[in-house]
Amino acid sequence: MTRLDSQGQSYCLGNYDTAHIRVGGSLLVVDVGWPVGRRLVESYQIGLDATLPYGLRFLLGQAVHTLYQALAGAGYVGHATPTLAQVYMGMYNDGAQVYVAAGQLVVNGGAFLAAPAQLKTLSAGANVALADDGGVITITSTVDEVVGPQGREGEVDCKGAQGPVGDDGAQGATGVRDATAPKVPWELRARKETKEKLELKVLKVLLGLKVPLGLKVLLALRALWERTETTMDGSAAPTPPVVITT
Repeated sequence: MTRLDSQGQSYCLGNYDTAHIRVGGSLLVVDVGWPVGRRLVESYQIGLDATLPYGLRFLLGQAVHTLYQALAGAGYVGHATPTLAQVYMGMYNDGAQVYVAAGQLVVNGGAFLAAPAQLKTLSAGANVALADDGGVITITSTVDEVVGPQGREGEVDCKGAQGPVGDDGAQGATGVRDATAPKVPWELRARKETKEKLELKVLKVLLGLKVPLGLKVLLALRALWERTETTMDGSAAPTPPVVITT
């Protein structure tokens, strides 16, 4: 750069098939060993224009071209919007050029021909999985698949107030006074057996008497039946005398 300034030159050829071109206060290095790069240097006057990509202006006669237009005119077939490195060029100024622009994944952008760029390392933490498929890194969260510990049991709340006392139920039907409960089957059967025994005894007595047999039997049966009757309250009824007429 100092040599160009001192001799008032716009460019000069350097070692290793390179051309050094003064662009404003910067130095553009072009690989003229590459045919497209050589045609650019030989055909275009390269200068500075801050409104164009990389601040480079390619002048052919009175026509101004961008880097991409000049590359197409020199026969370049490749990237539509290539970087300087992709077309074997480099721009030097007061500060070193970086390889990678600053960003969240960049540790150090590097310096052209001085230091490489350095990127951050991706590491999967808890509940995160990394997958690399053909240079594409996929970050997947597995937090939805994790079952946390069971929470503590909730506190028992205070009991609610006691409810009001319900209304009294309807009064039951009034029972019948002095009613006699119906006799159960075993009581009836006992009375029937007692009656039959008494009839047999009476018949044995009357067989020896000299009165009409039919009358004696009827009277005896009536007397014996009345002796076994009970009152409504369960007590024994008065026993009438047995009168047998001869």
